[in-house]
Amino acid sequence: MNIKVTNNNKLPTESNLKNNLHTLILFDEKHSNPLFAGALKANIKRQGSKISDLKKTALSAELDNGSLVTWLMVSEKNSTFQIQTLLRKALDKILSENPKSLTIVNESKNNDEWLTQAVYVASVNSQDLPNLKSGVKKKNLKSINTFGGSVKTSFKEIEALVAGNTLTRELTITPPNHLTPTIYRQKIKKLSKENGWKVEEFAMPKLKKLGAGAFYSVAQGSEPQDAAIVHLTYSPKGAKDTISLVGKGICFDTGGHNLKPAKFMSGMHEDMNGSAVVLGILKAISDSKVKVKLDCWLA
Repeated sequence: MNIKVTNNNKLPTESNLKNNLHTLILFDEKHSNPLFAGALKANIKRQGSKISDLKKTALSAELDNGSLVTWLMVSEKNSTFQIQTLLRKALDKILSENPKSLTIVNESKNNDEWLTQAVYVASVNSQDLPNLKSGVKKKNLKSINTFGGSVKTSFKEIEALVAGNTLTRELTITPPNHLTPTIYRQKIKKLSKENGWKVEEFAMPKLKKLGAGAFYSVAQGSEPQDAAIVHLTYSPKGAKDTISLVGKGICFDTGGHNLKPAKFMSGMHEDMNGSAVVLGILKAISDSKVKVKLDCWLA
């Protein structure tokens, strides 16, 4: 993640933000006059809505100087997933302009969780993913500047979570001709070498010898015979607990010899998402240096 994050506990004034082109403002229902309240209330009046509606749907408006501001009302009742979903939608308009810098202002007292999640959501949605279309622009976001409150999670941990999430999405959306079992196994070996994971492969001849009939009988219907079960281990010093993860890694599920109709083939390159999630978790935990042993199986 090549995004620099800075944190300032103090709240800015409107004049402090006059040169900021893209700003997200988080506030709670006890704070009825957030920054740029005049523009906010004028837009609420024009839309015939209420300020409390901002709990469910953010509002974006362009100020007189041409800068874009988005307001979102926070609530302590939301789960982490709900917070991330609301923030993703709130940031959609801002990130669609591919900004170089983003300002996040937290005017919600004692609610740093939203600020922390806003940094994560902005970062994870500003990563470049594989795309075979021509003319696709690279993501420009280079800095996130936060004001008000503190980011609860260390920036290193946020970076690790972003790296794991991005790895999972990269693998999942890669077309099947660019992620065959052979290529996938090569990628896993490269990741293992870079991150210090122990890797063990059970290729087709070994699986046949072991009597792994359920896996072998399916994999033998595909040429070349490059399928395998891969065992990955992350064992940091001082780890006392072990967590086992198993992920499905079928690179393209055709339905076997009884082929699926064409319309059901679309999206089958995502059948290996289970293994991609396992690799993403493994990447995030090892980058965070969490002292827990991970025993991972990809098949």
